[in-house]
Amino acid sequence: MLSYKQFVIKHGAKFNGISDITRRKRYQDYMSSYRPKPRTLLKFENEYAPRNSYMSPMLSSCARLYGKALTNPFGSFPELPCVPDHIAIPSYKFKTLTRGTFVIGSLGTGFAAVKVFQPSADLPVIEYTTPLFTNGFYQPFPFVGVLQANSNSPMQSVAFTQGNEFRIVGCGLRIMYQGSEFQRSGVVVLHRSPGNTAILGGSSSASLLQYPTSCQAIATRRAESVNYRPDTPNQLGYSSVVNQASQMMAYVEGGTPGTVWNYELVQFVEVIGNVQNPTVAHSDPVGLGAVLGALPVVNSAKTPVQQEIAMQKGALRNVQSATSQVVSFLGATAKTIGGALTGNPANFFAGLSDGLGLNIGSLSDGPMLLKGGSGPLVEEID
Repeated sequence: MLSYKQFVIKHGAKFNGISDITRRKRYQDYMSSYRPKPRTLLKFENEYAPRNSYMSPMLSSCARLYGKALTNPFGSFPELPCVPDHIAIPSYKFKTLTRGTFVIGSLGTGFAAVKVFQPSADLPVIEYTTPLFTNGFYQPFPFVGVLQANSNSPMQSVAFTQGNEFRIVGCGLRIMYQGSEFQRSGVVVLHRSPGNTAILGGSSSASLLQYPTSCQAIATRRAESVNYRPDTPNQLGYSSVVNQASQMMAYVEGGTPGTVWNYELVQFVEVIGNVQNPTVAHSDPVGLGAVLGALPVVNSAKTPVQQEIAMQKGALRNVQSATSQVVSFLGATAKTIGGALTGNPANFFAGLSDGLGLNIGSLSDGPMLLKGGSGPLVEEID
């Protein structure tokens, strides 16, 4: 930045006949152009994006909706989410909603267990206990006292034997106690099987809590939830295999027999193939990585909104880190190019030709010919 005296000397010819007040006003305008601009905070769901520099990280809309589907699938969505990976094939997107109740059995145990990878309407998507359940552990259907329910999916299972494939974008289960305060008791185990494999029959709260994908909470009137997240690359892709095992569960132990709990299950699904009304699928690999990297390794008993806010803040930090690395690289590249251009331009273009595998003619030769490998010639005609 120039001092006032240097500024006047540099622009001396322009300042002839101008008052000193006007000169100083122009110098103030010059100085203000060098001042860092005020940082604008980005607001997402009552939280602000982290700021460690003057760079403002941004999370794309598709990545943000995908993160919301993984952390708060019960919230409102302006549009149906998709997995923002490199497979940007137009897909049919839909949401399923399944609600009901389960009852604590005679030994104080009850549960609602979700078949995450079952997107069809004609097959059950959840299994739950009734008053006839007389076991003290998780037992899958058709154990006595365990029933199943279907979702309101628009797809039938036969569609996935006819060339269609699906993937789960997000899935969440939440439960809430509906009995009297006098009868409220027990603990709730919120469990997602590691690798999203089938939950083993005979599992108890002690065995489920050995996994980092499980957590527990005291039975209250607050809704408790557990969400799906992909654990393998295959679970980010499409498949035609409908899995009828349960991979996620809300399990109550030590409850009062006969007390009632409500459950709510939400699924977001993408389908490709011979489908009607497909919509655009977005691609944002950087945002996808930022979202997945912001998800907690250990399952959390935070509310869905709290989980969503934590995910957004973590994803923004990840985007900011990636952006900073790109900007640093571009800065170094620009400095190298600038240094080359201050020397002999012919040497610079010769080096560029070697680095990119292009034959670049001299700028002074008129029309410029570009040749890339064995591809066709492209001629610039004035």
